[in-house]
Parts: sequence; C-alpha cells; structure tokens
Amino acid sequence: MNTTPLPRAVTRAATLCSAALLLQCVVWLVLPGLNPYVDAHLAQLRAVLPLSVHAGLLAVLALVGTVCAVLAALRPADAGANRVAGGVAPVLVLGLFGATASMQGLSLAGYVVAMVLPLAAMVVGVVAAVRAPRSRWPLGIALAAGVAAVLVFRDLIRTAFAANLAVFAEKGAPIWAMLLTYTTLALWMTLTVRAARRSSWLERPTTWLVRHRRPVTVLAALGPLPYPLARLTWLTPWPIGLPEGATDAITAWGLMLSLGAWMGAILTLGLILPWGERLPRWVPRVGGRPVPPAAAIVPGSIVAGLVCLAAVPWTISFVQDPTGPFAPYFFLLPLGYWGPMLALAIWAYGSYRSTGGQATTGPDPTGHGVAPSDPADTMVG
Repeated sequence: MNTTPLPRAVTRAATLCSAALLLQCVVWLVLPGLNPYVDAHLAQLRAVLPLSVHAGLLAVLALVGTVCAVLAALRPADAGANRVAGGVAPVLVLGLFGATASMQGLSLAGYVVAMVLPLAAMVVGVVAAVRAPRSRWPLGIALAAGVAAVLVFRDLIRTAFAANLAVFAEKGAPIWAMLLTYTTLALWMTLTVRAARRSSWLERPTTWLVRHRRPVTVLAALGPLPYPLARLTWLTPWPIGLPEGATDAITAWGLMLSLGAWMGAILTLGLILPWGERLPRWVPRVGGRPVPPAAAIVPGSIVAGLVCLAAVPWTISFVQDPTGPFAPYFFLLPLGYWGPMLALAIWAYGSYRSTGGQATTGPDPTGHGVAPSDPADTMVG
C-alpha cells in the first residue's frame, strides 16, 4: 500500500463533510421525521432497508470516515495514518455508493443544466462572435435563432421555470442530503485514487488508456447521444418516448433537458481536442493559456459519478421488468455504458496531462525510468 502523504486540503474537507454527515445521520436516528430518505426513490438500497437501518448504515460509514480523515489530516506525514486512511477509503467509497445510488442526483443535475445552459450558451456565443470575426456570421445566425425561439415559446419557458423553481424550494431537505452525501463520496473517491495512484496493478491499464485515449473518449462521447436524438423526434409526427397526452410545456421542457446531453458529448470530445488543453484565443483575459487539468477533471468526474450512481437503479429496474413500458428508455439512456466510459476518458485525460502530453506513461522501455503518470496529482494539486 502506498504511504505517500495524502493531500491535507482534501483530508480536511473529508473530515468536515464526514463529520457533518455523521451529525445529520444522528439527527435522523433521533428524529426520523426529518429523514428525507423516507422517500425510497432517493436511494436504491433504501427500498430494501428500513429507514432506521439505512440511516444507521450511513452513520457508521460517516463515523469511520471522520476518524480516518482526522488521523490523516492531523498526521499527514505518518505512514501508519496514511495507510489506514488509504486502505479504508475504497471501503467507504463502495459503502457510500451503495447506500446512496439513485436517479435523483442525475435528475437534479439535468434540470439545473437545462435551466442554466441556454443563458450560458448565449453569453458564450456573444463573446465569441465579438472576439472571433471568422465565427461572427454562423454564431450570429445561431444566436438570432435562439432569441427567436425564446420569444416564440416564452410562455412555455416561463411556466416550466416557475414549476421547477417551486419543486427545488419544496425539495430543499432531500437536495441538501444528496449534496452533502455526494460531496463526501467525491472526497473519499479522490483519496482512493490518490492512495492507489502508484499501485503496480494500475500502471498497465493507465498506459493503455493514454495510448488509446482518442477512441476511448469518442466512445464516451457517444454515451449520452441516444437520449437527445430521441428527444429531437418529439418535433416530428413519430416521437420516440413522448408520454401520451403530453402538453406543449412537457415537450418544451423535455427538449431543454436534452441540451445537457448535447453539452456532455461536446465537452467530452474536448478531452482530445486542442481547446481541451489550451483555451481558445477569443476567451477574454485568459485566451491562449493552458487549460488547468482540474477544470476538466473535476466536473467530468462529478458527472461520471452521478451517471454511475444512477446506473444502479436504472439497470435493476430494467432487469426486473425488461418488457415494461419504461424498458425502451434503458437503451435511450445507456447509463451503465456512459458512466464507466466517461470515467475511463477522464482518467486517460488526467494521465495524459500529468505527463505533459506524452503519448505513453509508466517505465521507459529503454530502461531510463520515466516516472509513472499520476492522474490524481492533477485532481488534488
């Protein structure tokens, strides 16, 4: 087991989040009425465990995480403390993953992206049109079309936004619970990667991924595409997956939700395109500078984690009822494929960037001893 000191900032953050999660679980055990996991849809495991047992399991995991994170944070140079924290980290990741796996996190992220993305895209388009003359005409046409669509469907958009803001306000407790638990999970996942980064069994797979990062990334970018392509059929007489009796508002919001999938595919391809390593010249103030690896790795890892969390109940529901009314959606949104492939693409990108853009990692076959890649270094600094 690697005993390299774990990053102090991450272990401190893991301490705080694990302690907050522990306190929250204790409150739930004392006052079960405050536990948002009374809704079994918030976690697949909660569907088969009593509320108190599920809260107790989360409390035990949070307690173990708090103790181990405190040891690693207070004694960062202690080999024993690092060995304990590094060894426990994978167990905590698996436990938190299993206890919180659900569709809700991905669903929440999708709605947030759908509400923010149109405005963000218009801002980026205006900046690019002003600062990149060669792109001015196509971007201008696209912006004009976007503004026209907003004006035509403004009532539907206003209704959809108001309805979703009301839902967010009503679901404050479940949203907070998910954010805290997922943040704790992400921190321990980071520590797991850090602790295992120099393991010999990861050297060969990492080398292979870096060498084949382009096809791996293209395959990852294909993951979300069936979903938005199916949503485009909602504009035709032969819609795929459109609920019976759907109103115009449902149709409009469904199309907006598909924007996140398009963005995901484009940003995934950025992992192998020039603008994934160096910012375009038209970006104000920082154009032309190298892209900080964490700027791609952190959000990409979050999305991969949310997709993998959602893939568990998604796959279970399909196995339980492979001919049911929702079975076709399993293939339109292949979460079990998309999540792992995106994680592999992110790993390949981090490894590639950590070696300064070299095509290979690991020991030099000539025997001169090139240092192995360390994708975790790009994530935790």
